[in-house]
Amino acid sequence: MIINHNLSSLYAYNKFKNNTTSVSTSMKKLSSGLRITQASDDAAGLSISEKMRAQIRGLDQAARNSQDAISMINTAEGSLIETQSILQRMRELAVNAANDTYTTEDRDEIQKEINQLTSEINRIGNTTEFNTQKLLTGGVSDSNYNSFAMSTIAQGANQGSISGLSAVNGNFNITEVTASFAGTAPSWFSDVQGAPFGAGSSSITFQGVTVNIIFDGASPVLGTLSGVTDNSATLSISTGATNIQAASAIGDAFESIKAFGGASSPIADFNFWNGANRLYIGSIAKTDAYNGDGISYSSGTSSFWMNSGTTPATAGVDEVRGQYEFTIDQAIEAVGATVTIGGQVFTAVASGAAGSQFNIGNDAMAQAGSLAAAINANAALNGHYLATTNGSKIILTEKINQADGVGIGATGALAGNNLTAGQYSFTLDSPLPTDGGGQFTIDGIALRVTDNANDAELADGTAVLYSSSISSQAANLAQAIAAHATLGARYTAASLNETITLTQKAGYESFIAPTAESDNTSIGFEANFQVGANTGQSISIQINDMRSRALNVSGSIAGQNISASDGALAQFKAVKEVSNGTNNTGVEYALDISTHVKAAAAISVFDDAIKSVSSERSKLGAYTNRLEHTITNLELTAENTQAAESRIRDLDMAREVMLYQKDNILCQAAQAMLAQANQQPQRVLQLLQ
Repeated sequence: MIINHNLSSLYAYNKFKNNTTSVSTSMKKLSSGLRITQASDDAAGLSISEKMRAQIRGLDQAARNSQDAISMINTAEGSLIETQSILQRMRELAVNAANDTYTTEDRDEIQKEINQLTSEINRIGNTTEFNTQKLLTGGVSDSNYNSFAMSTIAQGANQGSISGLSAVNGNFNITEVTASFAGTAPSWFSDVQGAPFGAGSSSITFQGVTVNIIFDGASPVLGTLSGVTDNSATLSISTGATNIQAASAIGDAFESIKAFGGASSPIADFNFWNGANRLYIGSIAKTDAYNGDGISYSSGTSSFWMNSGTTPATAGVDEVRGQYEFTIDQAIEAVGATVTIGGQVFTAVASGAAGSQFNIGNDAMAQAGSLAAAINANAALNGHYLATTNGSKIILTEKINQADGVGIGATGALAGNNLTAGQYSFTLDSPLPTDGGGQFTIDGIALRVTDNANDAELADGTAVLYSSSISSQAANLAQAIAAHATLGARYTAASLNETITLTQKAGYESFIAPTAESDNTSIGFEANFQVGANTGQSISIQINDMRSRALNVSGSIAGQNISASDGALAQFKAVKEVSNGTNNTGVEYALDISTHVKAAAAISVFDDAIKSVSSERSKLGAYTNRLEHTITNLELTAENTQAAESRIRDLDMAREVMLYQKDNILCQAAQAMLAQANQQPQRVLQLLQ
């Protein structure tokens, strides 16, 4: 027997050790539930599993990111819901103010609410935040506009022009009319009462014009005309003509005499026609008064005769009121300048016009309203005329029982309004960014900044070529102003280093300095949402500036006109009454609803603003719907990836328990065999006994 090497014991020990290791490994797996507890369990599987785990955790976080994105978008839309409600109210107020049942004072009260609501839109836009990020300011924290300080080199003197007064409706004093209301030309008639019974002659005279009638058997029943002059003619009619035919022939005769005499004819202001057996005469609306004389006739040697028609009672309306108009072509800007209307002098003042005064300014429409108010307040004119406006046109209509056939006798004469060209300058402090949103605004006209030297809009001055050099940028801006159709007509533009000088051209002289602004507006608030587990898996959103100025319901230039999409031309107020919403300091001008025309145009501007907010809300709603689908997809992808990772990393418990039981039994058997093997060398001692 060999005792130096107990091979049986050694073999049993090795098996025991291996079985113990297997049992230990199974216990690790069973206690963790994992198939891979360390890299040695499955190196390749561990690598795949860890990548999947990274994906799963990334997908879970991406789903949370998407939910946060929806919360941000919902915050923005929630504010826009209120903005839209405000705009609806503002539109309602504009419709209200457009009704001429309201006085100027009534509209002033409506204007106060318009101002406050416009400020509230600014407050909503400036304070709507998500995690301290402003959502509705177009990507900037505060105002993104910069108004350049305008220096006066030479003070421009004032300008203004008024078109002469002209009659637009008849000014008659008539007592014999069948219908006569303001704006309606009168008409009356005479009946042909007797048909001729044989050859003979007669005559009809109206306003000094005579138609001599000859009845014979040879002439046609509708007559022939001869000897036409500017005040007479001879009409030959068949003795068989009916009353109707005679009335028609007589009307044609008067029309022929009128045509012969032209504008100087005594009957140039009248029309003649027949209806049945009646000769009708209608008055064309003119400034000359008609004295109400009827038709005179002579039966001569004929039985033909006419009456003077049915004369209406003179009670009630017995006049056609005259109507005159004149237009303020260009606003009067000189303090102390005067306008003479109907012999009454009206004087321009800087503000607060009262009595026979009107306000200066650069807004012809506003000035027409101010001057109309002064006319209505004038004791010498308000008893005879009512002054109303249509844009920059003033209309004077004679009041009831005031028609006198006399024109107002004025031409809108101007005095004290000499012209001197103004010269102004401003300095650039830095170049603007290019097409990302940078633009200059001169007198309310936007000039886009571009870095494309071949941009087609450079030729007409609607675009400005970018330069990193401030002096070059100034030179490019001056070139654009000169090339622009509107600005080039107003100013001569020149640049020296960083300074641009604008000199008013003839016809545009004004003491009102031009305005110049820079606008660094971005394309809107932008956010990128990581909605995937890997780089590049993101969604971008953009929210436009939703403050009042961006919606065109407020402006930065006093009295500036704003065009709606339907062509309506609204106007901003001349006083800053709109704040940024967080204080009471006026920084912008609200839409003006002080007249019917302005309020009606403001309705269209509010319509456009409502459409803009609706469009923005629709866009945000689309973002939200997309993100909801994104979340669903992320959750499904994470679920499927988790299942795949589980198949790699998780333990099959049933199989492992089976292996554990097997290894455990083998371990016990090996331990028993090791004990038996260790007993064998002791049997050698029996041989030594």
